[in-house]
Amino acid sequence: LFADDPAWLDKLHYAITAPPNNLTNWRETQAFESWCRTQPENGKVALRRLWDEGIPVARRMDTFAEAVAPSGRPARIAETSFFHMAMDPCAFPIYRSTPVDKALDLTGYPTSQEVGVRSGELGRRYEHFLTFLDIMIKRAANGGLELRDRLDAQSAAWMVTQWPPLEHWLDTDKQAFSAYQGQGSLIR
Repeated sequence: LFADDPAWLDKLHYAITAPPNNLTNWRETQAFESWCRTQPENGKVALRRLWDEGIPVARRMDTFAEAVAPSGRPARIAETSFFHMAMDPCAFPIYRSTPVDKALDLTGYPTSQEVGVRSGELGRRYEHFLTFLDIMIKRAANGGLELRDRLDAQSAAWMVTQWPPLEHWLDTDKQAFSAYQGQGSLIR
């Protein structure tokens, strides 16, 4: 994209559609790709803004959203963070609302709304998430667990919020874990 290689659209298509991409809603990412194909110069502007290392993360995301707005559909945080992840997935993992909200709830960390961030402020919501991941890394290290980077922290949060108890666990541990997740007992 930065070299004005016309193959950038094919690479964008591959990133969106190639297995095992299960990180994004294909309807949203394909709509973005279609917009980029019909208005490639606008698509380039949006992605260049998102990948501009010279500006802070929150501003990058917000300027991307501003550039995408004329497409007639708002930028969503999962989609925006998916494309932003191209910069460095270990530093900038994807933001998915359901696991993030649940992780914040389970840990008692304030939601972005509780600290005054509106849902349309993609950049501030994402920065709030990154701060949470940084705190997870620090607290895990204090407890003797090494999380190498934000992607490790995000993966741990997703595992705790989305996965069922492991089969080989004791029934009491399964019940305690399910109760912690707010699902009640998964033991039948």
